Parts: sequence; structure tokens; C-alpha cells
Amino acid sequence: MKNLYFIGFIALILFTGCRKNEDEIATSNVSTINAVVLEGNDSIAVVKLLVNGIEVAKSDYCNGGFSINLPENIDSELKPFASDIPQGYKVSNRNAQFVNATLAAYNKNDKQIGKFNYLCYELVINNGELYYVLAYESGLNYLDSDVIVTGSEREADGDYTSINVNLKKGWNFVYSSGWRPNPEGGHTNELTTERPSGTQWFFTNPRY
Repeated sequence: MKNLYFIGFIALILFTGCRKNEDEIATSNVSTINAVVLEGNDSIAVVKLLVNGIEVAKSDYCNGGFSINLPENIDSELKPFASDIPQGYKVSNRNAQFVNATLAAYNKNDKQIGKFNYLCYELVINNGELYYVLAYESGLNYLDSDVIVTGSEREADGDYTSINVNLKKGWNFVYSSGWRPNPEGGHTNELTTERPSGTQWFFTNPRY
């Protein structure tokens, strides 16, 4: 479970703006994405939704953001969602199939110049210094059926992983996080569909 694209931090984390909202329903099913991009780029002209490198939807980029309608169905190769989840976790539907998607940025010449990420940052104290570090990152996925995965495990090296996702047929965001509560302890990793408050859209170019 160490390769669930988690990010770990050797730091004392002060949760300020990214605590999960307890009153939110723990699902992240979406049909339209309306995004205001905090760190955009004047060269961006079009946003494309790519699945396995193929465009399945697109939208103009204007006024520092975009609105894109996600297709109800896609014609792309899917893979088993539960293939990398250990048997110790409770999986409601091990036949569910999924595929990852990318929101890519293109210039007016139809050249890809980067992508968009839905992220949340935390305030961190490390050796007396204050930093903002990535606390939650998201992945956009398409599923062909509903699936719920819950459970947790602690590995021999002290790493602790918790999964609590409620995915619906169609498009879903999955949020991942990872941190080390103290230098002597293992990493604490989380995978959830409950959107953290403070999550925002950012543009990144291929150099990052």
C-alpha cells in the first residue's frame, strides 16, 4: 500500500484550513467541473480531459478558469479498481472497473503546456520554520459501477494506511494524503472521497 501516490512529510503538521468537513457526504461524484485556477498561465487557451492520452471532452480557458462537462460514458480500456487493494479491506464490488483521467492545458496552437491539479496545502512547522506543503492531492477517475472501500492497516515498519472511499458510477475525485506525525513514527497515509476544505485548482507545467 506504500505506492498509493501518497506524499510523506517529516514535520509537525498544524491542521489549519484543510480539515475534512465532517458534515459532508463522503462521496465525490461529479458531472461538471467548474474551476477557478489560482496559479494559471496567460498562454492557456483550451482545457482537455484526457483518458489514456485521448481527448474525451474539452472547454475554453478564460478569466482564469474553466467549466467542463464530463461525458456520461467513455470508450476506453478500463482496469479492475480493486486489483491493488489487499484482501483485508472491505470492498463492496470487486468487479468495478476504472480509469484515470488528466485535465490538460493547451495553448492556442493546440500544444499541451501543462495540466491542472486539485490540491490542498497545510501549514507545517519544521525545525522552527513555517512552510506550506502539499497535504491532499486528488485524482480524477471514471468508474463503470459503484464501489465502496473501507479499512485500515499498520505495517511492520510503522506505516499506517486508511482507505475510506465511496465511488459512484461515472466521474469521481479521490483524495490522497500522507504525513509523518513525528520523526520516530511511520507515515500515516489516507485515501478518501471526502473533499478536504481548502482544496484549490493549480496549473503546473511539464517542468514540475
